[in-house]
Amino acid sequence: MKYTKKPTKGQLEVLDFIQKYIEKHNIPPLIEDIKSAFQFKSTRSVTQYLDALTRQGYIERNRKQKRGIQLVNHYQEPGLDTVLVPLRGTVSCGQPSFYADDNIENFYSVDSRLLTSKVNNYFLVRSCGNSMNRAGIEDNDLVLVEKTDYFANGDRVVAVIDGLATIKNFSKGDSSIVLYPASSDDKHKPLIVKDDFNLVGRVVDILPDPESFNDIRYEPVNQ
Repeated sequence: MKYTKKPTKGQLEVLDFIQKYIEKHNIPPLIEDIKSAFQFKSTRSVTQYLDALTRQGYIERNRKQKRGIQLVNHYQEPGLDTVLVPLRGTVSCGQPSFYADDNIENFYSVDSRLLTSKVNNYFLVRSCGNSMNRAGIEDNDLVLVEKTDYFANGDRVVAVIDGLATIKNFSKGDSSIVLYPASSDDKHKPLIVKDDFNLVGRVVDILPDPESFNDIRYEPVNQ
């Protein structure tokens, strides 16, 4: 089963809110909760979003219950426990490139065994470039990232420098941090950073892009 139509950015934002609400409160949100969060003028607007997400297979609804919204892990291997993780744009594996944390392009089902903390701490990015190909990150890979404040030397990290993001290996010295490539192309050089940068996450795994495989059969759950 496939989605009937690619969801809009607004629909993905509503889906993201529902998932985070359930993670935080262990119950689905009320329609009024969604209306308030997005400052919709009426509950009818919320219903239209929920109807679209239902048609696309992201949620199921029991209209007889006030909290009748249920997330559906739609693309899932039979017998595999998965969670939905947002894809938040493209990150360079060369010089820092544009990256917006609030941009959600899509959601993908990820094996829950890859996650060691709450699903809200994880996101996906699409890699660009070849500066990390010797570390297993090729151009156009899906990279699973965990938001964390703790980094060890040798970690693969997503760093934001002057508002631009890059994937590199991490090494901390006495007075500076070195973000260094792992590339078969020697044009890529280490970046020595001290100020005006932020480490937003640690690379957990590199995932195959399901859209690049034509012979994979996806089984819908709750048939």
